[in-house]
Amino acid sequence: MTHLKLIPPIAPIALADLPDDWIEERREIVAREGNAVRAHAASLNIEVKSLRENRWLRLPLPSKAPSFAVAADRDFVLAEMLRSQPRAKKEASK
Repeated sequence: MTHLKLIPPIAPIALADLPDDWIEERREIVAREGNAVRAHAASLNIEVKSLRENRWLRLPLPSKAPSFAVAADRDFVLAEMLRSQPRAKKEASK
């Protein structure tokens, strides 16, 4: 008989839980590679346009989080990724 190990679900990630340099690293990659990015229409994710496959792919989040916790956090991160210059410090939403 086999035993299945139950894996607890992974919670969505909040802006305050992102590593300090995570947004800046993604901003640099998007600027360097020229990828288009957008907020997913039906979920709390950010999508990146694949240049090879010509389709939208979900941006992987730290800790394998399935999505952002709230739309305000997702929108803040997306806006920061699209900025030409980084801000000094991220501001957590309330």
